[in-house]
Amino acid sequence: ELSGHRRRSKAGEEQPSKMAQAQRVEDLERVKEELDEAVRTSDEVESKLIDAKRIDTDLRAELIAAKKELEELRTKDVENKISVENAQKRDEKLMSKRCLCISQRELCMRRIQELGSLPPTNELDRYKSLSISALMKRLESTNKELKEYVHVNKKAYDQFVNFSDRRESLLDRKTEVDREAEKVKELVESLDQQKDEAINRTFRGVSAHFKDVFKELVPNGAGE
Repeated sequence: ELSGHRRRSKAGEEQPSKMAQAQRVEDLERVKEELDEAVRTSDEVESKLIDAKRIDTDLRAELIAAKKELEELRTKDVENKISVENAQKRDEKLMSKRCLCISQRELCMRRIQELGSLPPTNELDRYKSLSISALMKRLESTNKELKEYVHVNKKAYDQFVNFSDRRESLLDRKTEVDREAEKVKELVESLDQQKDEAINRTFRGVSAHFKDVFKELVPNGAGE
């Protein structure tokens, strides 16, 4: 009986020991699974982080390229403005030269008007062979005859021609100035539109990539 009691006592002691060992094995398996899951999660996070870094690098490269393009557009804009200013200066010089020519032309016209209406060319040819003294005598005689017609406006026709020419000249000048002003306006509008399109294109590209990166980093979030 004593021997049987000892065997039963030993068996009773071994039973809790096996249960504890099984529990430890189960705990180790669970810890191992949790560790494996943590490793997988860490790998996924590391992979996403690598992708995020790559996307960030690409975005930075695109942003640098966009800034470079913007700077080039700004440089081109400055060059175009300088070209426009130079064109305006050339136009001003041409207009000044034109005004000077018109002024000289008007001066010549006034001198011609002071002489009155010129006779036809074939009439003038009659006096080419005369000397200066003979021409002066003919002029003196003619002036005496003209004194009889002092009450007549001898310059009416010449004045009409002069005013008509001046009117046409001013109309041509106005048309030319309006045409040049329209060209300058179109050039400025075109440059402004190119600059705005470049800025908007850069902003949209950066905004779109930012949303993708933010979505990768925060799956349930939304980047604006």
